[in-house]
Order: sequence, then C-alpha cells, then structure tokens
Amino acid sequence: MKLMRVFWLVLLGGGLFFQMARGEEKEAMLEALKAKLNAEPELHASIEVLPGTNPKIILNDRKVDALLYNAPYAWKYDEKNTQEKIANFHQGGIDLLSLGIETGVWHADGSIDEEYIASVLYRALLLNPDAYLNLSINLNGAPRWWMDAHPEELMDYANGGVDSTAKDPIFNVRAPSYASLKWRQDATDYLRKVVSFVESIPAGKRVFSYRVDYGIYREWHYYGMRSGMPGTCAAMREAFRRHLAEQYHTDAALQAAWHDSEVTLANAEIPSQEARLHSIADGATLRDPVEDRAVIDFLHTMQYEMRDLVIACDQAVKEACGYRKLCGNYHGYLFGMEYPVEAWHLENEAVLDSGVVDWQSSPNLYSNREVDDAEFGRSPIESYTLRGKLAIQEHDSRTYLAVEETYHRHVSTPAQSVTTLARDFAQTLCRNAGCWYMDFARDWYNDPEIFAFFRKLEPIRALATHNTSVSEVAIVGDLESIYYHKISTRPLDVVFDSNVQELTHTATPFDVLLFEDLTNPNVRDYKVYVFPDLFYLTPEKAAVIEKLRAAGKSLVWLYAPGYLNAQGHSVANIQALTGFAVQDDSTPYMATAFLTNGEPMTPCSSVAFAPSFSIAASEAQPLANRTADGGGVTYAMRETANGAKEFYSTTGFLSRNAWRQLFRECGLHCYEDSGTSVVWASHSFISINGKPGKYIIALPESRLVTEVLPEQGATSEPTTAIEVELTEEIGLRMYYLE
Repeated sequence: MKLMRVFWLVLLGGGLFFQMARGEEKEAMLEALKAKLNAEPELHASIEVLPGTNPKIILNDRKVDALLYNAPYAWKYDEKNTQEKIANFHQGGIDLLSLGIETGVWHADGSIDEEYIASVLYRALLLNPDAYLNLSINLNGAPRWWMDAHPEELMDYANGGVDSTAKDPIFNVRAPSYASLKWRQDATDYLRKVVSFVESIPAGKRVFSYRVDYGIYREWHYYGMRSGMPGTCAAMREAFRRHLAEQYHTDAALQAAWHDSEVTLANAEIPSQEARLHSIADGATLRDPVEDRAVIDFLHTMQYEMRDLVIACDQAVKEACGYRKLCGNYHGYLFGMEYPVEAWHLENEAVLDSGVVDWQSSPNLYSNREVDDAEFGRSPIESYTLRGKLAIQEHDSRTYLAVEETYHRHVSTPAQSVTTLARDFAQTLCRNAGCWYMDFARDWYNDPEIFAFFRKLEPIRALATHNTSVSEVAIVGDLESIYYHKISTRPLDVVFDSNVQELTHTATPFDVLLFEDLTNPNVRDYKVYVFPDLFYLTPEKAAVIEKLRAAGKSLVWLYAPGYLNAQGHSVANIQALTGFAVQDDSTPYMATAFLTNGEPMTPCSSVAFAPSFSIAASEAQPLANRTADGGGVTYAMRETANGAKEFYSTTGFLSRNAWRQLFRECGLHCYEDSGTSVVWASHSFISINGKPGKYIIALPESRLVTEVLPEQGATSEPTTAIEVELTEEIGLRMYYLE
C-alpha cells in the first residue's frame, strides 16, 4: 500500500514531492515509475507533416503538437526553479522535453556510463511523469583520450594550424576531422551503444526522438570556420582524392578540368590558403568555375564529408532503435549563415532524402530581435513541408529573466517577454512548423505571466486544421551557388538577411524554398519568385526559369543572377538569363542605392560588391540609382512579352518600401499599410506585432474574426478589416479566421 501511495504522489506531485521525500521514499518513487513504464507498450514514434495543418508527432496512436521545451544541457534537477518550470510546462500542455548527455559518458575502454545515462532520463520523468523525451547525444567536445590516441585523425587548418589556447570552437580548436573514417566508425559505435542501452530500460519507452550533435555549437558547422580554413588534415586529403576519382575517373579528365598536366588522382593536394582566397578579381567575392575548379572540387569534398558523417550518425541511431523512434539534428540553415563554405550545410537535400532524418532544427536569426521585429527563422521551412519532414524552429528569445545575457536580450518586462514569445509562436503557427522553447537550462520562463501565455497555446493550435499558406511570394535559395562564394560573407548577408528583414515588414506573406523545390509537383503556385543567390546557372536551372517565365510569373533577380556557369563568368550570362542589358562596372560600390524619389536603400550589412554591375536605362524602367543624383541604374523593372513584370537589383538589396511597391506592381495583397509592423498570416490565423499605435489589418476576403491572443475574444461579424491597437503592455495580437 505504501508503494501505491507513493506512486500516486509521483503522478500528482511530480518533482517537488520527489525533492521533499526521504531517501527510501525517493527509491520507492523511482521503482513505482519503473513499474508504470514497464506496463506501457513499446513506443513507436513518427511524424505527420501535411500541407495546411500543423505538424504532429505521433506517439503510438496518439497525435501531439510538435511543441517542446529544449535544454540539452545538465538540468538543475534539485533546484526549485527547474522543478517549477517543468511542472508549469506540463500545465501548459507541453510534455515533450529535450535533454542531453555529453561525451563524458564515453569511456576509453569503449564502455558507456549506463548509470548516469539512466539517471538523466529517470530524473526528468520524475519531474514530469507524463513527459516524452528527445535525447540529444552530443559528440561535440570529443573525448580527450580519443584525440590523444588518434592524432592523425584530427582537424588541421590552412590558416595557422590548431590553436591550443582556443576555447571557442569557431576558432582553430583540436577536434576529430569530419573526414576521419576512424572517428566515423567509433562515433557511430558509441551512438549504437547509447541508443541500444536506452531502448533496453523502461525509461526508453518515453524517448521518442534522438538528436546527434557535432561541430560548432552542436550545429554541424566546421570547427575553425571563422578564419581557420579547416580541412587540411590527412584524412580530408584522402577523402578529396576519393571524391576526385568518383568525379573524374581518369587522370586525363582531372588534368583537363584543373588545367594542370602534373596533377593525378593519386597526388592531388588540398588547395592552398592562397588558392582558397582567390576570386574573379581583387576584392571580388565570387570564384570562377573554371579558374578555381580545384578549390570548388575541394569545397564539395568538405560538404560531402559533412553529409556522410551526419547520415552515418543518424543511421546508427535509427538502426539501434529499430527505426521505431525519430532522429534529427541542427541542420539546413539558409539565413544568418556566415563563413561559406565552411559553415553552410550545402548537401542538406541529400541528408533529408537519406531516409534516416525525420526533422531538423535551427535557431532564428540573431539580428532583428526587438519587440517590434520578426526574428525570422533560418531554415527554408516550406521546403521541409514539401518533403514531409518536420522543421523545428528554436525559439531562444531572452526574456527579462535572462539576467546573464546582455547582447541578445531586448526586453525588460514580463509583458515584453510575452510579446516576443508570442511573436515567435505566431511565425511557427502560420508557417506550419514545429518549435521548441530554449533557455539553455536556465530560468528564463519562471514567471506567472509567461506561463499563463504558454497555457494559451494548446487550444490555439487545436484550431489549426485548415491552416494553408496564403503566400503569393516565394524566396528561392540556391545552395549550389554558395560553393562559388569566397570566404567573405557580406554579399550573402545582404541578399539573404538584409532583404528578409525588410520583407518581414511588408505585411505581404512569403514562403522560403530551395531551387530544387520548383520541380516538385506539389509545390505551391506563386505569383512572384525572388532569386537572392542564383549566381551559378546550369541548363537545367535555366529551363526551370523559362517555364516560370512562360507561365507569366513575376521574377525578381538580386546581385549576379546567372553570372557563373560551367564555362566561367560573364556579364552576358546575366543578360541572357534576366533579359536586362547589364554592364560590368570597373569599381566596386556599396550595396546602398537611391530610389528615383531620392529615398536611400541601405542594407543591414554595409558591403562593397565586387564584381559590380549597372543596368542600361534604355532597356528598362529605372527604379533606383547608385548615387542620389541619378548616377548608374542599379534597380529596374521590365515587362516580358506576355505582360509579366521582372525586376533586377544589381546591389542585391531592396528596402521595405521598394518591396512593397514591387508587390503592388504585381497585384499582391498587403495586409497592413504602415510599413513598420510584422504580420504573420495563413488561411486560419493572422497576427500583428509592432510599435505602440493603431493599425488596420485588411483581409483579402470577408471572414469571421476571433481574437486568440493575448486573450480569447468574441467572434466578429464577417469583416474585411480588423482594427488593432498595440501598447507597451500588449505588443502582439493574434486572430483566428473562419
């Protein structure tokens, strides 16, 4: 009877009771929990990702929202704040929890610390006996004993070698090479041991997913990406030669491609630091596909090795759990990416198509996190939905309780904190993504107002049954073109991050895709297609563009569209692709331009573009110039033979006012006319956040409107206009549309 009494107290009292209990009672509680878990069936987890509905995680036959609390660090199990936080998330319907283990559980004799791993899981379940867990297995920070035993398998760097004093992995730290086959074998063996053990204990019935972490900040970026030029180790050289043999097959073919009569498949060396810094011209940021072929081949090898290591790790996890559980990683970023190619995940489509990856996660942009901003997601979320994969947005907005943070915290009150959390939720909801709220195992959420907000989310998500996209604009990223971009990131900051900052203030929804998605038969039909980085053009890509053009779509070109191809680089390539008459300017110029009304367009990142281009004014309608007095056309519009409009900005950047005018020219709907607010919209929901003031949301058709945040409100009569007032206390409002 005592055991049963304690068992029910576990269910009802949770972690707080556990901490108050005596030693023998704690043991009894743990045994009661194990008995409960033993009686449960084996867990089979899957995902449901369908257009127009919020994604679900399926636990046996039960569907739950893809909404988690994430802190894959050492939980402070014994502290009251942690206990209250987990209990409050439970009261808000958030029972999916993400936690983690470090490589310290991996011993030099190959064994693992099973007792510790079990304690991580059981202690979490004692805090919330209804929880299901995503277990992060962190390979980052490889064991010192492994690195000491295998120095020939470690990373090396073209710029300075390993820095023994480096602490931040963004610099040249000591770590196993992505290309090391020995590391791949030992790491996957370790993963199999961990997962097999977890699956063998009662707590394993509550582990629904595994996450494998490696690289900088767990996010699979190459160590030393900032300036180290990683990848010069012996393991990478051997991988390079393997990939060259797969690509070229013969010495003659390699010599012809590299214009080098001495190179062979057996003696090819990793390109030097000087070669990796080479570009089309002094100060340029693009590589020539012919002159820089060896470097581009090597960068492909780096990305192939990253791809293969991710897939091998995830496959090991899937095999060890009998493919009954989910598996994913931090991976697949498109925005907020620095240091190409060492930072990007350019072979991510192969990872997604591997059959061993169910979901991927990325944090939101770390810029533009003010209360009246968007904090846009870094992944091409709509691309994931097309593939039936789950995109999880990591929401790590610092609340006012993040006293240890200064750089990333933009709020000072509970109300402002709720606004930022609600803004993040609105993006996830309207884009049909999953999300997890992250606080790095700290105490950013322990406030009554914040947890009152979390309790409102479950009933809102329950309404999202016909939540289709209403976007008429597609932002189309091209991963292949990034290989041709030198180590400097500034032009990419402009064409991706600066533009998306402006686009989120146009009140015109947009989706984000990858170029390959345009041939997916299930892709949505958009009116406007924006190509930020289509620098490298193949005949296959050109055919896709011509198909869009023939269908009367409006196309928007940024910076150097089609400038590069298999034959090299040429301004004539830009003209052939876009139809704009373009000339190559001899002097690099800043991305700043001036609309014809004199309004300056200045991106978030100040950068001089090289090569630089201007547009022949006689061939199109000028919309902006390089200088305020009208010198050099940098942005123009032209009409195609079938009456569609096309736009080209040689600086790669348009201000929000320019984007809004472009959308008006294309006949798109604008939901709010101030140019300052952030509007997230789908078929079922619309939200607005911004500075204090009054706004009017214009709906494209008459709908019944019910406010769902900050409070549930009465349903209106059918209307096409929603009058909104935002204040310092209420910085966001969200509505359900019927």
